[in-house]
Amino acid sequence: MRKHSFFKSIFILLGMFVPLFPLFAERLGDWEFHLSKDKTYIIMDKYYGAGGEVVIPGSNKEGLPVKEMDRRLFIDCKDNITKITVPGSISVVPQSAFGNYKNLQTVILNNGITTIEPYAFARSEKLTEITIPQSVTSIGINAFEHCLKLKKVAVLANISTLKEQTFYECKELESVTLPTSLKSIEKNAFGYCSVLKSIIIPPSVTYIGEYAFSDTGITEIEIPVGVKEIGISAFQGCKSLKEITIAGSVSVIPERVVLHTSALETVTLGSGIDVIDMYAFHFGNFKTIIIPPTVTAINYEAFAHSNLVSITIPPSVKHISPSAFDGCSDKLVLSVSKDSFAEEYAKDFKFKYVYTE
Repeated sequence: MRKHSFFKSIFILLGMFVPLFPLFAERLGDWEFHLSKDKTYIIMDKYYGAGGEVVIPGSNKEGLPVKEMDRRLFIDCKDNITKITVPGSISVVPQSAFGNYKNLQTVILNNGITTIEPYAFARSEKLTEITIPQSVTSIGINAFEHCLKLKKVAVLANISTLKEQTFYECKELESVTLPTSLKSIEKNAFGYCSVLKSIIIPPSVTYIGEYAFSDTGITEIEIPVGVKEIGISAFQGCKSLKEITIAGSVSVIPERVVLHTSALETVTLGSGIDVIDMYAFHFGNFKTIIIPPTVTAINYEAFAHSNLVSITIPPSVKHISPSAFDGCSDKLVLSVSKDSFAEEYAKDFKFKYVYTE
């Protein structure tokens, strides 16, 4: 009786653990795979090849498509792979699937892939170029973070959001093409891409997140009509930034938007902007600026320590912080309307002023 109980327990335990492993694993050359539960497609489990230039097959000999891959597919030889081709039959590039591959230089993603999960290629430091196909609808956070040799990216994908830190610290990134479907560029998406000199923000974009382009090499930027919100410090630390244009669809120029952009010479603000927030243009190198006729408030140290010598302030402005122009040149002249709040401000704080025509 005890013997039967013992064997019964063993069978129960085996029944618990067997489902954790692929059933009926098969081989196709260097590949180990198993069939889906409904036996209509293939799931790739392990690669036993030597590496180098690797093409993941799109089907087996019987023509069944390869639709999934284990994220540890190349775990035993990841440092030997220099090129990888992912077929369009695989819909998802799994989380960290090609992350931290020491010698991966080239990736070909075929049309049909819909999702690139978080950290999919993060820290693959020799990856130089990638085209994200039109079929892709989602790219996870940090997908290409710290790809130090990545120089060129074409995002043809039909994505609406470029998520947090997608290309963070891609320090050799020179060229980026963004899709017209894009609506949101999130926090630190391009942070510390230090040689990225130019980028065109599509007119479809409505939101630019905190630090989205901070510490990049951008020399000029145009925020198009349609962008409604910019996060704090979006262009902070862009030491080569010389010119910025912000459309009037943005109601608030946020805190520190261009803080520490010592090369900034030209600022153009569109009509429709309501508030210029604290430290917005702190340490700017520009000498003149015209405040749009819709602005109502200029907040704490908004232009402090800049090289301003001339600013035109419209009668719509009803609040100016006492420290808005701290540290500016003694040559600073405020152009104001007669009997306006700005005139009273200039008198109260002993600023030179002239009347606008």
